[in-house]
Amino acid sequence: MDDTSRMTMSTIDLQRRRPGPRAAELLDQLQTSVPESERIRWDDSGHARISLGRERDGAREAIASRLLELGDDWPDHIAIL
Repeated sequence: MDDTSRMTMSTIDLQRRRPGPRAAELLDQLQTSVPESERIRWDDSGHARISLGRERDGAREAIASRLLELGDDWPDHIAIL
């Protein structure tokens, strides 16, 4: 694993690979600890910026792991930038 994938980050940018209900569902489920009224939605260009609340090592890996828990089809719908 290279050093760039283990960077400390406090936000993660996601890109919707294709419009549709599954991408929206995954994004919503990713934010279960956030009140529904404060959840991030896909913007007009198909991007969403998720705040982690604090900096953490391996932030991308943590998001990928959480998405995998939600479904092994997540890479078809979301890219982690």
